[in-house]
This record gives sequence, structure tokens and C-alpha cells, in this order.
Amino acid sequence: MVDKLPLTDIHKLTLLIDTTSPVAGFEQQAKVFIEKMAILGISIANTTDIMAG
Repeated sequence: MVDKLPLTDIHKLTLLIDTTSPVAGFEQQAKVFIEKMAILGISIANTTDIMAG
């Protein structure tokens, strides 16, 4: 999805990080993925952040 979006629209996405958990043994890859998404400009949030806002 991120690869197909124009860079000008990336900021419209929000990745909810408290709704799933990484597969056992792949925690480091999950951390790297989240960091990469943040660098691209995707908002990183918890569901409580969205519900409160």
C-alpha cells in the first residue's frame, strides 16, 4: 500500500501499533517496520490516541 501511494499522501495514513503483535521470533523485524513507516511520514498511534482525539 505504501509503495503505491504518492509520497504526498503518505501522511494521511495512521499505523495503529496496539492492535496486533509481532509473530514470535520476528519482534526485531516488526520494530524496524514501524520505524521505517515513521520515517516515511506515517503517523504511529495507539487506539487510545485515536479515540481520545
